[in-house]
Amino acid sequence: MLELTITADAVNLRSLDKQEGNARFAAAIALTRTAKLARGAVVDEMKTVFDRPTRYTLNSTYVLRAMIVDLRAEVGF
Repeated sequence: MLELTITADAVNLRSLDKQEGNARFAAAIALTRTAKLARGAVVDEMKTVFDRPTRYTLNSTYVLRAMIVDLRAEVGF
């Protein structure tokens, strides 16, 4: 699990509140792109492990993208 902690002093607290939405948006995009790369790696590995895998088998993986309210992406079968 990836955990992100942000600390700031009282002077920068107002600017941090304004940037929180942008940080969550950027984190959601980064998590989704990472999950898509992981899906590609899984498909590549399936091509080497299985003997003549069908398109149905290779396309059986999916990615649930991360949302701003739920910073979690998932790769599954």
